[in-house]
Amino acid sequence: MKKEVLNYLFIIIGSILYAIATVVFIFPHSLLLGGTSGISVILTFFLSFSPASILMIINFLLIMVAFVVLGKDMGIKTFVGSTLTT
Repeated sequence: MKKEVLNYLFIIIGSILYAIATVVFIFPHSLLLGGTSGISVILTFFLSFSPASILMIINFLLIMVAFVVLGKDMGIKTFVGSTLTT
């Protein structure tokens, strides 16, 4: 139980730090990094959506994949991290 709470605490702290870095550095300067935030910055140039909206769609798709491929426990952790990051 204690280990599980600690796992979620690390997910929450990491997600908050990543979200702050994304809002402060990546999106305003259109930095092209790897991962979902980099993909959302690239797609912003082709689509009329904000980077945050594109990131939310990508993360939603990844959550569905996590539930199907990795199972319920990892799907819930992915949901927590993706929701906080978005």
